[in-house]
Amino acid sequence: MKDQFGAVAPIEVDDTHVGDGYGIPTDAAHEAIELVARTEAIFLDPVYTGKAMAGLIAYVRQQKLTEGQTVVFWHTGGQVGLFA
Repeated sequence: MKDQFGAVAPIEVDDTHVGDGYGIPTDAAHEAIELVARTEAIFLDPVYTGKAMAGLIAYVRQQKLTEGQTVVFWHTGGQVGLFA
C-alpha cells in the first residue's frame, strides 16, 4: 500500500477484538451489531464484521482516528450468521 506521495505506507493488524476465538461473539460485537443496525440499517454478523466494527468503534472512542483521516470499513457479508 502506498501513501499519497508514493511511499510505502505501513499496514497495522490489530487482533485485540477477536475475543475468545473464532465463532465466539463478544459483548462489544453485540453492541456494534445493534448500534449499526439501529443507526445505519446495516446488518453485521457476530463472527467477522461485528467484531471488526467493534474494533472501529473502539478506535473512535479512544480517539485513535484523526479528523480528516479516511477510514474504509469493508463489509464482506455474513448476515446469514445472524440467523443461525
